[in-house]
Amino acid sequence: MKKVSFWLGINIALLGIMVSLALWLFAGLQERQVSQFIEEKQQTILAKGKGKIQEGNIDTTHVVAALPTDDAGQVLGPVESRMISYVQRCFGHKKPAGKIQKLVFVSSIEGKTNFKNVTAREIQAEHYKVDNLQIKKQDKLPSERVLLTQDNELFTLEDLLPNLSSATSIIVDHLREALLAQGMEKTDVEAIVKKFETLDLNAISFSYGDSQLTLQLPDGYGINQLVLPISDLYPVVKSDYLVDADKVGYDEYMAAQVVDKKHLRQVALTFDDGPNPNTTPVVLDLLKKYNAKATFFVVGKAVAGNEAILRRMVAEGHVIANHTWNHPNLVTISGEQVQREIQDTQVAIAKATGIVPTMVRPPYGSVNQAVVNQMGLPSIYWSVDSKDWKSRNPQAILKEIKEQTSPGSIILMHDIHQSTVDSLESVLQYLTGEGYNMVTVTDLLASPLNPQLIYYSQELSGPAQ
Repeated sequence: MKKVSFWLGINIALLGIMVSLALWLFAGLQERQVSQFIEEKQQTILAKGKGKIQEGNIDTTHVVAALPTDDAGQVLGPVESRMISYVQRCFGHKKPAGKIQKLVFVSSIEGKTNFKNVTAREIQAEHYKVDNLQIKKQDKLPSERVLLTQDNELFTLEDLLPNLSSATSIIVDHLREALLAQGMEKTDVEAIVKKFETLDLNAISFSYGDSQLTLQLPDGYGINQLVLPISDLYPVVKSDYLVDADKVGYDEYMAAQVVDKKHLRQVALTFDDGPNPNTTPVVLDLLKKYNAKATFFVVGKAVAGNEAILRRMVAEGHVIANHTWNHPNLVTISGEQVQREIQDTQVAIAKATGIVPTMVRPPYGSVNQAVVNQMGLPSIYWSVDSKDWKSRNPQAILKEIKEQTSPGSIILMHDIHQSTVDSLESVLQYLTGEGYNMVTVTDLLASPLNPQLIYYSQELSGPAQ
């Protein structure tokens, strides 16, 4: 009996050793098979184009990414960033854990777009499951497109629509129309529109074809995509990216705008150096009384405490533009200081109103080419100087405006002087009586403005002297 027990124990031990050995051999075989599969897939991916391999584990998933490179062997940064977010979105952020159960191979292929001078990279992934000694291909993961400029920088909606705030207004109108067409209640539509207005449009996917711009909307906006005729975006689109047929339409549209403007008796009232809590509200009251629109060139340091005045300007249809932070002579300060004067003011106005100015008026009308380069915004001068800053006399102010104003004029005034306020009603009465339409600089000039130019009136512009 003891001998039987002894041999039984020996057999059980041997069986255990054999099972352990078999498992060890199986694990080794599986590991070699997985390693060989990974190596073969890497070679296949790299054979399709230039790239650098990066790999790592997320939980039990082994991820291999082939990062595309340029002709100099540098990784395309925008594609790399999008690949990382793509993998994290699909597979999470967990730390490596246990043996590999899944394999994912992420790569990109170069594609064409309908945008001129823009290429695409289609990020795609192959997904496999490690099942014992078999590696089984799983359902294909959705692809993701990245648009790149000629310099291999990310091409965003703001590149196509540089004045994104104005473009948003056009897009919102189409979104509202599309939601109402689906039978959605107006209150629900406006809730979605309000949410859309806070959306980072540069983060959404978009495409262009058949003279239409298609925006892919995130969940929660009532529709998956919004389609806009490119012609509706002619006022704000950068035409360099349009196909020839749409470029012809764009050029015809812009030519028509110029012709139409020349037949209108339009002038642009502009006010510098505000806001002033004592005088600017009175200016706004008078403009409202005469149904006149104006452009306010705001000094950045005057914004704090007067945010409500700026919001009123926007609400009543006026345009706010940049007049630097401290009102210095920009020619006399460093390039870095010029940038700070402009950017600090941009930030202050945007924080107060949600709108980033698209124009600047250099204090004293003083610039050179170096300053123009640093500002990065079109400069708005004037063709009519009311000399309100000099005379401080309502009758003299009106006299200057009467003598100098003609269709297309840009009129310089200052909303910080009481004498200007005292002259304004007579000025508005005169301009109205002469049949002038008082519009913003944006409406007067209409065409997309060149940040390298100085604009003096509707028809006169030129480079810095």
